[in-house]
Amino acid sequence: MREVTAAILPHLRCVRPEMLVVQGDTSSAMGTALAGFAADVSVGHVEAGLRTHDQRLP
Repeated sequence: MREVTAAILPHLRCVRPEMLVVQGDTSSAMGTALAGFAADVSVGHVEAGLRTHDQRLP
């Protein structure tokens, strides 16, 4: 996750988007969201949701 954050942070600081949209629940999504936070960019998150229809296996 640290590598993702370190790779994306300089781009966010250069581009300065109004919002960063992160999709999913992976460590790369978390690293990207952390980079957005560190760059003071608003972060939005979308997720597909439960796909197995089994509450015990999200």
